[in-house]
Amino acid sequence: MLSRVFALTGAEIALVRALAAGETVREVARASGRTEGTVRSQLHSILGKTGACSQGELVRLATMLLQAVAVAPARPRPARSPARCVRDRQRGHVRLADGRKLAVMQLGDPSGRPVLWLQSVLRGCYPTTKSGEQELRRRNIRLLVPIRAGFGASHPAPPERDVHEVAVADHLEILRQAEIASCPVVAPDFGLGLTLMLARAAPQRVDRIVGIGCAFPIVRIEQFRRLHATGRIWVACARYAPHILPFLIRASHANMIRNGLAEQVRAFLSLHASRCTRIL
Repeated sequence: MLSRVFALTGAEIALVRALAAGETVREVARASGRTEGTVRSQLHSILGKTGACSQGELVRLATMLLQAVAVAPARPRPARSPARCVRDRQRGHVRLADGRKLAVMQLGDPSGRPVLWLQSVLRGCYPTTKSGEQELRRRNIRLLVPIRAGFGASHPAPPERDVHEVAVADHLEILRQAEIASCPVVAPDFGLGLTLMLARAAPQRVDRIVGIGCAFPIVRIEQFRRLHATGRIWVACARYAPHILPFLIRASHANMIRNGLAEQVRAFLSLHASRCTRIL
């Protein structure tokens, strides 16, 4: 789990195992024939990747995951299908006026009706399934999914500028380069705020807004209490412990990869249904 979530190397995982088993840096160095400085340098690299502040916090993280994650045999990866290869080729990029590169996924019918789909803040962007790709083509839809600055292969935003203003300008530039005068915009989860900023900056570009699991600003405690448990965790962390969010995002991504998108959707629908029943 640590390897998938934080992209740790085999040697780094071995060091985490040794520390979690109670070995000291000196003992690890002696057993591996390395200097203590080399081992500590590797430890600092692990702390940087995981966001842990100390060796003790790293051990607690490993112990927590060991208790929380059910271990199952690794499933063999299926062979890459021709449809997946086609989607990989559809992952392109655009060059912006300031020289930055922005990754853009284009799915469906290249000559179809354009739809701008904003990247999910919580879960990034996942390629469509084979059936989803076929459905987009059947409906004659051209789906554009820009990957925001600082995410994935997109270059980071200029440090002196507001990231939301940069995102609005980048999306408008993509529409201009794609020669799209107006189109619907799909806003997943917390992307609604950015979509409204986009509509305010260029109302003629936004034909309509389609929200999926939209999250509106929380301004009263009653609104916070009406959220389901997962929503309260995200909002509370964003407000009081933002340094935990990168770990939550990576853990959520790993969980979806492990269980599959269909199972993740079923779990969320069940959670929302039980919450709505209690409110009613």
